[in-house]
Amino acid sequence: MTSPPPALSFEPIDPASGLALAIRFRRDTFVCSFGDDRRFDEAEYVRWVEARFARDPWLAVHVLLDGQTVGQIEFDTYRPRPWIGYVNHYYLTPEQRGRGLATQLDDYATEFLRKRGFANAYLSVSPSNARALRFYARHGWLDGGAWPGGVRRMEKEIVAPVIRVPTLETERLWLRSVSELDIPACERHFIDYEVVRTLSRRVPWPYPQGGVAAHFAHLASLPPGSHFRWGIFRKEAPLECIGTIDLFQPGMPHNRGFWLGRAFWGRGYMSEATAATNDHAFEQLGFSELLLANAQGNERSRRIKEKSGARFLGLEPAEYVDPALTQQELWSLTKDAWLAQRAGVQRHPVK
Repeated sequence: MTSPPPALSFEPIDPASGLALAIRFRRDTFVCSFGDDRRFDEAEYVRWVEARFARDPWLAVHVLLDGQTVGQIEFDTYRPRPWIGYVNHYYLTPEQRGRGLATQLDDYATEFLRKRGFANAYLSVSPSNARALRFYARHGWLDGGAWPGGVRRMEKEIVAPVIRVPTLETERLWLRSVSELDIPACERHFIDYEVVRTLSRRVPWPYPQGGVAAHFAHLASLPPGSHFRWGIFRKEAPLECIGTIDLFQPGMPHNRGFWLGRAFWGRGYMSEATAATNDHAFEQLGFSELLLANAQGNERSRRIKEKSGARFLGLEPAEYVDPALTQQELWSLTKDAWLAQRAGVQRHPVK
């Protein structure tokens, strides 16, 4: 019976005593990937790793076995999509390779990124590094295609989304899938009477403990293509969900719902978000009309509809979390009306 590999430990690289070893290890990663170290810029690497020390010492760690340093992992954020974590490299010294230790590096990195709020991760690998490619394939990394510099992008889903939707970008926001990692932020911003009072009476109040997690689980069970949910994330804080926006196909009977944390009201975020999802609904999902509703007296929601070119249809009785609200306004937004009214909020899907 084969004995399990020995357990590794991880600790931040010591800027004083560990930098020389970090440089040696990083240089060797170039040799492993490209056959030589001609691409390695030591001065640039020192600047880069020192910036990691200053920002967060855990972004560059040494791997220890029985007190001896035998490897290295470095992390970053993938800047074009800052909600995605990036593994700059895994490294084990030559004598430790082939012992089954690398799995512990990947497990550590995956859990590290998950705890930091990243549901997805990227790394790059040389297409000639067959050993690394086989390792990544065995550990859930998928080939994301060619990247500049002659490398392949590998992608890993750390936490599955509740509902998978394409990412949309606006001037100040990212609209993207939410996952269980977003539950704490949603609890923080959603469980607020002023936020939920104008929502349907189907929303319980007082809101139960664990209610957001239970709701996410319910959404995950819905038939694909019937419900689309985007989390709303500011570019300045791309891991904090501050609200959500939903499209329903078919309607329930209405086709859209949204909420936004009270701390972010009055900044135009929801107008920006609804413009992006309107575009997606009409251009990609095949809607010809969105039927919309809001509580009578919810002036913020009403103004969003008016600015989009929606047509007021009338009032009908409705029940809301706030029992004082007894009527809902009904609206119709057609594709033609939206295209005619659309303002200059620019966005594009991120593939």
